Amino acid sequence: MAVNPAFFREDDGFDDDLGAIVDHMHEAPPTDPDLPVLVPGDPEAASRSERADRGIPLPEPLLTRLREVCELCGAPFLLTSA
Repeated sequence: MAVNPAFFREDDGFDDDLGAIVDHMHEAPPTDPDLPVLVPGDPEAASRSERADRGIPLPEPLLTRLREVCELCGAPFLLTSA
């Protein structure tokens, strides 16, 4: 279900309040000192950032198959593996 917060609040207070809650949760002490406290969207943001820096990982069998297809078609294979 998707809900538009503007139906409940006319100002931008919802975004401010949500930001404050997220900040508060990030500041909470973790139960495991080696793992940070995460909120929904944190793992996805980390993955997006990593893939923007390093590219999208592809399994070697897929890369092998793509190489074969390129060879059959006479197209250059331009992908690289990490």
